[in-house]
Amino acid sequence: MSKVLYVMRHAKSDWGDPGVTDMDRGLRKRGKRAARTMGRWALDEACVPELVVCSPARRARMTAKRFCAACEYDGHVIYQDALYGGGVADYLRAAAYLGEGAERVMLIGHNPTCEEIALDLTGRLFHVTTANILAFELPIDAWRQLAENACSGVLSFHVRPHDVSDDY
Repeated sequence: MSKVLYVMRHAKSDWGDPGVTDMDRGLRKRGKRAARTMGRWALDEACVPELVVCSPARRARMTAKRFCAACEYDGHVIYQDALYGGGVADYLRAAAYLGEGAERVMLIGHNPTCEEIALDLTGRLFHVTTANILAFELPIDAWRQLAENACSGVLSFHVRPHDVSDDY
């Protein structure tokens, strides 16, 4: 048996207002479009997660909202503080403790952690730009195994908005 872990970096954020805190930055128009594009792609490719765990940062929440609407995800999005500023262990613990009952879990977060997860699971470095989705096949029966020991995975895909749409 195996599980699928999707890791999505938030879409392109808006740096237009220097008075806005990092936590409160929203998305640029391009980022909003990219999040929807990636959701439509996930629906078309039958890659809709069964659980979405997201950073509480505004740009990540906005990404999740648009992605989930476009892929017709009908579950709840769980916001975890550990996905804002947390490292690989924090992200994997979020999947491990929240994912039971799901075969496909998506984490929506930030770099450098998205890239570090890929390195940790595959031993290879990937350049993860905004709104990218990576999918890892994990040889585990239960998500809690992520927290119990080191787990290697196989990258199933790494898709970018410009891979699926000419708008980028």
